[in-house]
Amino acid sequence: MSERGASSRADIDTAHLDALNAGTTPARTLAEALAIDHKALLAAAIPDADEELRSIVADAQQLGILKRMTRIGSALADHLNAAEVERLADHTSDTVRGWICFLHAARSTTGPASLLSRLRRFADDEHFAGRVVSGLRTFPH
Repeated sequence: MSERGASSRADIDTAHLDALNAGTTPARTLAEALAIDHKALLAAAIPDADEELRSIVADAQQLGILKRMTRIGSALADHLNAAEVERLADHTSDTVRGWICFLHAARSTTGPASLLSRLRRFADDEHFAGRVVSGLRTFPH
């Protein structure tokens, strides 16, 4: 696999997929992002996640990517405190940082200005997915 990343799931090196699932490296392409096992990533990012959260993430794995991220973000909104959110907002995995964007959208009750303020740091993310996800959560579907 090139440094540019895999163009299909079949092209993803096993060691790289393991690193994606462990949250130790960001996805380089959409194909890599879509190949991530969110159950495994949750176990790596939040090893003490309770059974309810693990079950929600396992069920969400079967959804399309936007519905999956929305479901996981909503579940995390119900399970994480401010310190945990802050820790995950700086996680190595762009997918974990994406979860936090969706968490902020799930918690947003004060209008778009407040949500934009919370997502601003992700719009400036070094990784393309962080910028894309922050934009997706800014506008309703």
